[in-house]
Amino acid sequence: MYGAKPLPGERVDTDELINRVAAETGLSQKTVEKITSSLFEQMTHYLEQCRPINIKDFGTFFIRPTTPTRTFKFNPSQRLRAIFGWSSTYKGK
Repeated sequence: MYGAKPLPGERVDTDELINRVAAETGLSQKTVEKITSSLFEQMTHYLEQCRPINIKDFGTFFIRPTTPTRTFKFNPSQRLRAIFGWSSTYKGK
């Protein structure tokens, strides 16, 4: 799964993610949709305040304020770095 290369232009959208999480957790699609929407709202709220968001085993989203604009950044976790063969100190599976 991790090594699979997407086809050019192939994109996973929010609906597909919601459907997969609902199927995996047994929660209703409506419940997962509410949770997902709330999660993204909270992430947006904190990023607007230039507060970094660290998601364990995924990475950190942050805004680097630069004059006169802000730059959105993502720093992948060591686990993601290991999965994709980037330099990593990750020792897990």
